[in-house]
Amino acid sequence: MKSLLVTLLLTASLPSLFIGCGGGSKKTALDATAFTAAFQSTSGEMKSNATTVSTAIKSGDLASAASALEKMVKAGGFSPEQQNAVSDIVVTMQMVTYEEDKKYSDDLRNKLSDLAGSLVGSAPVSK
Repeated sequence: MKSLLVTLLLTASLPSLFIGCGGGSKKTALDATAFTAAFQSTSGEMKSNATTVSTAIKSGDLASAASALEKMVKAGGFSPEQQNAVSDIVVTMQMVTYEEDKKYSDDLRNKLSDLAGSLVGSAPVSK
């Protein structure tokens, strides 16, 4: 219950961080370098999905990156370093989708929110 509350608070407060910040000219950098490094020594499906995530992020295709991340999260079995890398990339992707609101769909933002919740053990907020 406590983790659900934390997830809901984080999800609800994320947009206000961007609305309330002045200027608005500085955009969040989405860099997959740390994510890629965390999955360097993996193999099989995990490596394939991690490569898809990295490639999709570099090309700006966050929907494909989110789908590959979803497969990875469902499979589980992350090391602590990998868990942190996945969490960091999901949060950064969320920030980017809110900063560039018109460019990304609500479905993508919902998928990322569900992924963030899954990483802390909460139930999905979207269908």
